[in-house]
Amino acid sequence: MNATCRIELGRVLRPVGLRGELKLLPAADCWPAALQSRHLRLEGAGGAEPVRVTASRPAGPCLVLRLAEVADHDAAEANRDALLVLEGELDVPPPDEVRPFQVLGLRVVTAAGEELGEVTGLEAMPAQPLLQVRGGGKDYAIPWVAPILQGVDWEAGVITVDPPAGLLDL
Repeated sequence: MNATCRIELGRVLRPVGLRGELKLLPAADCWPAALQSRHLRLEGAGGAEPVRVTASRPAGPCLVLRLAEVADHDAAEANRDALLVLEGELDVPPPDEVRPFQVLGLRVVTAAGEELGEVTGLEAMPAQPLLQVRGGGKDYAIPWVAPILQGVDWEAGVITVDPPAGLLDL
């Protein structure tokens, strides 16, 4: 993975209460340790501002965040629809589970050596994530699960898969 990155962690939905807390809809790339990064920014209509998360708590599928730079409801309201972004050096532990930002753009090959294409996404599904791959004018949805997933060579940027017969024909 590159030493620098740009990871969209979520979108601010609305203010919560009067003390300036924000309700964040986490993106698929969000993981708890990312909220402790020193490289967080809120990107909104007014530009991009560095922020520091001082507290967070779950609220259903969302998170409620307290930011050091947002002191009251009016300041929180000004950040409605802003993106929370980690941009710069990845200064926190990586996620325990693979996230889309980690695999986007990697090459995908079969165990037999056939080039399938490039990763365009990693879609969360109830049973397991689906690796979205585009190549040779085709789109593939490949389950991110053993034994189909044979391995990831992070240095070479290659994912090796062994799809069952017929999977690539769907």
